[in-house]
Amino acid sequence: MKNQSIPYERSVTFGRFNIPHSGHVQLIQMMLNYSEEAHVYASTGKNNNESALRILLLSHLCRAAKIDMNRVYFKEANSPFIAVEETLKTSPWEEAVIVLGSDQQDMLRSLGDRYDCPTIINHRTNSSTQMRFFLDAEDFREDLIHLYDGDEWLTALAMILRKEERSREGSYQVAA
Repeated sequence: MKNQSIPYERSVTFGRFNIPHSGHVQLIQMMLNYSEEAHVYASTGKNNNESALRILLLSHLCRAAKIDMNRVYFKEANSPFIAVEETLKTSPWEEAVIVLGSDQQDMLRSLGDRYDCPTIINHRTNSSTQMRFFLDAEDFREDLIHLYDGDEWLTALAMILRKEERSREGSYQVAA
């Protein structure tokens, strides 16, 4: 396994990104600190919001944070294994560094071992659960807008994603 301080050509991550937020942006910035390109895979699982909307919000957040979008590639996959395999296939020397959040440490170890890739844990600074609280609580609307750096368009898109998520949750409860 290579020393993690050596920059890599590619880094890869996989996540739901159901309610994109600043913690996801920090994850992508970390990926770019270790590689020339960041391959960000959004899960296509059936319990997720529309991937195009998630990627739209996440890419807008990255632009607002002045991330070099020429180095970020948003993709879709239905599993982290497929995400890593696709990235490795297109990487010089078939190597990449895998970056996941601290809530996915077991998956990170499993991926690193299976593909013999270096791994990096991105420690949480924000969470989708925390964002859901602010999206659901009318009393904290100003705090929510602040969490999206005062960008009302981003806030509105996050609210749409949360509404879609709540609608899906309601349909599961009715079916049960």
